[in-house]
Amino acid sequence: MQPEDFHIDAAAKQANEIYIGCRLAGLTDAERGAFIEYLSYEGDETFLYINWTARKLTEAPSARRWIDVSVRSGIDGAGPPFDTSVRELLSAAYLRPLRDAEREMSPGRGSRLSQILSNVPEIGQGENFNVANIPQDADAVRKLGLVGLADYMRHNVKLHSGVGSAQDAINKQYLTSLSLRGDDLQGRIDVSEGGTESARLRQILERLLLVDEV
Repeated sequence: MQPEDFHIDAAAKQANEIYIGCRLAGLTDAERGAFIEYLSYEGDETFLYINWTARKLTEAPSARRWIDVSVRSGIDGAGPPFDTSVRELLSAAYLRPLRDAEREMSPGRGSRLSQILSNVPEIGQGENFNVANIPQDADAVRKLGLVGLADYMRHNVKLHSGVGSAQDAINKQYLTSLSLRGDDLQGRIDVSEGGTESARLRQILERLLLVDEV
């Protein structure tokens, strides 16, 4: 956490505490069994209350321990604190406060938009590109996933006449003269990509930006 995470009111006074509370209803039998020690009962209904609190211990964030964070159960946090193993069952993706929407929705490493998109189930759907089975029409292209589309573009970039001419010129005019006797030094122009499929998908998402069309 950062000092600026604590609210500052109109009088420029900063809060010393952050509180986030939620009530989970409609629990399944398995969920009630997992959280049985932390449940609250109201009539015939069963709820799980989660009370997250962060309190300043000092005004100096450089101190070794300047805030205290607690996660307790029960109405108004009157129940027992959640054990670490139980808190893992409640884990979720955390997105930092959006202070500068234009900057954080811009492309870049670890961008906010890429974090949001990576949690969309459909974002990983689609087929991979197979050079032995080139898409023959627009419908076939639309079936490709994001990584498949990137590979399809990469394949076509390498086939572009301008790229091919530049590659030939580099090989004939420069690399040939650098080759040692008996060697045939050749270069190939390609799109810079690498890593696992999940890493490549993340790189694609980090290049996207949110455009304001208002």
